[in-house]
Amino acid sequence: MGRLPVHLIEAKAPEADGHPGFDARAIALAAGTCQQLARIGVWQAISDCATAINTVHVSDRGHAGFVTLDAQDYSLAALGHVAELHDIGLRLFALLRKAPGVTLHCRSA
Repeated sequence: MGRLPVHLIEAKAPEADGHPGFDARAIALAAGTCQQLARIGVWQAISDCATAINTVHVSDRGHAGFVTLDAQDYSLAALGHVAELHDIGLRLFALLRKAPGVTLHCRSA
């Protein structure tokens, strides 16, 4: 109670072949983003299809400087995670279908 209803309008059903958001792209999620997703109960549904980012090497080709970030240096289990959009997209839509107050409107596949 006290919450606004949400109507999500999507051009294609999530299960439709060729859904534009579910191609072979991947997304990198920062550790803080993963924590926020866990806080709202989403991370638990997608974490098993995400790969931890433990080390990040940043350099500029042709220049001497570089930096390496390691999760252990910041007392983190991981700096973040990488997941394929196809893998997490279907799971996120499944959560939306169960969410109270959310109505999903999609054209038929």
